[in-house]
Amino acid sequence: MNYDEDKRSYLKHKKQLELEEKIEHFKKKKERNKTYLKGQRGKRLYYDYEKKYVDDNYNGFENLPNEDDPETANIERQVKCIYTKDLRLEKLFGYLKYLNGKEISIRDLAFHYAVTERTMQHDLRWLESNGFVTIQKNKNKKGKQTKNSYFVNPEKEKDLPCEDTFLCVAIISKIDNEYYILTETEYTGKRTVHWIFNPNWNIEDYEFDLPTMIEKYPDRIDKHSLRIAKEIFDMDLKDQYKGHILTHIQKSKTSMPDTYGKWYNEYLRDKYIFTLFLLDNVKKQPKGYYWLKLSVAPRRIRERAVSKCIKYIKENILG
Repeated sequence: MNYDEDKRSYLKHKKQLELEEKIEHFKKKKERNKTYLKGQRGKRLYYDYEKKYVDDNYNGFENLPNEDDPETANIERQVKCIYTKDLRLEKLFGYLKYLNGKEISIRDLAFHYAVTERTMQHDLRWLESNGFVTIQKNKNKKGKQTKNSYFVNPEKEKDLPCEDTFLCVAIISKIDNEYYILTETEYTGKRTVHWIFNPNWNIEDYEFDLPTMIEKYPDRIDKHSLRIAKEIFDMDLKDQYKGHILTHIQKSKTSMPDTYGKWYNEYLRDKYIFTLFLLDNVKKQPKGYYWLKLSVAPRRIRERAVSKCIKYIKENILG
């Protein structure tokens, strides 16, 4: 065997090793992709594969009896997030807003949210057809289509489906040239003797809020508002219903500990939909409700979104 044959043999052997290494890399990537569980009646369970295992019996991955063979220890992966359709659309809009037109493939988006490429195509088509996103198709120098760019419309953010959506009903009546708003509270205008509360409590010690419900179907807010008003006053108030007046998005941040004791920031997004009733005459307040003077309501109601709604009613509706 001459020198050239030895060189060819060495190069062939090196190429074979590189191929085996590449195959092994794709095998590991395929196994990692299996950490995404799909197709459970609309739910998408996204596993956090960076923190691989949660096991209460052994207090974490480090203390497993056989660390090389985790399948022998009764262990499970930690679920990081459950992506429902509304939550996925909400997070997808925020992620595209963060990218700010940077090119990205549908495959990468689908992998990021643990869904199929077909599902991601449906989500992007829905965002585009409803005016949330503008899609720009990019091409390379040869005219071949590459990854798309996505530009969001910030003004449409309040119209996004939101997992935590609340319907708040504002019922206002005029009493002696003064406007009042109906609130849910245990305050009755007198010192209560109920065993739960201190009989010496004043109005500052009570909580006030508007009649509120969790709204899963935003297209039915009129029907639900009329039902709430009828349950309160036991009469139909359709003629005094003014409809939807305001939608408010409230964002907040809280710190939470994970299963490993480390603190992380959790960002919350709540949507408040407000509807309005303007009553012709005063209705007797039922038990559990109280007519609160509109001028002092922002000081008594602690929810920031409700205070914004009251301000909007004063400036744009009552004048």
